[in-house]
Amino acid sequence: MRKTMTKEVTFTRFKMAKMEIVDGKAVTVELGEKELLGKWPNAKLRKEVYKTAGLGVIPYDITITTAVYKMDIETFLKHATFEEIVKADKI
Repeated sequence: MRKTMTKEVTFTRFKMAKMEIVDGKAVTVELGEKELLGKWPNAKLRKEVYKTAGLGVIPYDITITTAVYKMDIETFLKHATFEEIVKADKI
């Protein structure tokens, strides 16, 4: 039996900013970084940012990363929640 299991996880990391008028000049206000699970296309990401951070907030410096995570199977089984038996073979 295998001793470890691996899983690829994709996430989208980006910075957010909005424009404000200060003393008659347009100024960019940084709003920090955020990370979402999955691969978020630009248009879909903008809609999500508008929903959570408000209109006028734009995502930029977008990086989509896929990483491989590895865990000991015994540790995984200790912390995972059992869902269902998918297949059982009698030998």
